[in-house]
Amino acid sequence: MDTAGKSYTILLLSAPIGSGHRLAAEALEESFGQYDNIKVIHGSIFDVLPNALRSFILKSYVYISSEKPVIYKRLYAWGNNRDGSLRLRSCINDFFARVLGKYISKINPDAVIATHATPAGIMAAYKKREQGNFYLGAVVTDYTVHRWWLYDDVDCYFIADEELRKEITVKSDVQAFGIPVRNKFIRQNREDCRRRFSWAPDKKICLLMGGGEGMLPMEDIIAGFGGRYPENLHFVAVTGHNEKMRQRLSERFKGEVEIYGFTELVPDLIGGADLIITKAGGLTVSEALAAGLKIIIYSPLPGQETKNAEFLKRHDLASISWTIRELTEHITDFCSREATSCNLKKDLSAKTDAAQEICQYVLNELSKKYGLDHMGKGNYNGRKSSP
Repeated sequence: MDTAGKSYTILLLSAPIGSGHRLAAEALEESFGQYDNIKVIHGSIFDVLPNALRSFILKSYVYISSEKPVIYKRLYAWGNNRDGSLRLRSCINDFFARVLGKYISKINPDAVIATHATPAGIMAAYKKREQGNFYLGAVVTDYTVHRWWLYDDVDCYFIADEELRKEITVKSDVQAFGIPVRNKFIRQNREDCRRRFSWAPDKKICLLMGGGEGMLPMEDIIAGFGGRYPENLHFVAVTGHNEKMRQRLSERFKGEVEIYGFTELVPDLIGGADLIITKAGGLTVSEALAAGLKIIIYSPLPGQETKNAEFLKRHDLASISWTIRELTEHITDFCSREATSCNLKKDLSAKTDAAQEICQYVLNELSKKYGLDHMGKGNYNGRKSSP
């Protein structure tokens, strides 16, 4: 093969179960897009499903995780601890590996990077069944590693922290670069963001965010103050796709709370805020850490959210509130302090270059694979020239 001028095709595979997996892939897409001769394709395994089946799966996930957390807890534990779950996992992966066969062969990727456990497993099954020659990376978007992530055919796992290395029990390469965050969350100027929303310098801005589906009881949280808010507190609620919640908040707290539905302004809102009340999704938490916000996690879901919350609390990166009363006390206490930022004892907040480091690492591995020593002794330097 003539490797001079070799171009690479990178396939990023996510799943729309929660928005974080897609957003991590978007962060990687930004970083890969900085290089010449790199073609990036961002796909979802749900793209090949009929609309009705796709809608059923997503609605079932939202319903179980928000309305039936006990069921969610049992499913998570069953998948993480019982060998029987691995048989189901194999059936799912083998089915989708066949379904996606034409799609993968048409793209013919040099590397596949999965940001969700299911596409990681599907591509591991495809790679084994078809003797695929592509590089397979898995980006774990939580501060824990579920058993369904683990496959011998994954070349490298990219994890949030060195502490998680012991949870990778297969013989793959492991790199602890952090969770990839989009550039717009990293390079925000706090004062500019606050001016954009006309937030007074003396106000403590408290963001209420429950992910894309708005899975946070914002109405109950605000009502927990009984209308007696700390003088310097200003609530900003982002309800995402939860239109019913947005309407309820608008009707009940009009003039008291700044309310947004699904909005592209989230990076600016996070960039200018002081405090965020959220669920413990890996991406939302990582975006807040990148901005240096104080984080309070409210009633995390059993499973990866609880493990994320415990990890962050253990390293003094977040607080956890399990009741509305406890949460209002935490918010009131925060508003009484002069400091506005979290005491980041562990250096996770500094891992803002995770997307770029993952991208560079993958390209270096591809350079080694194709023997492209002319690219800088294993360091891929094919960045686009400045205009």
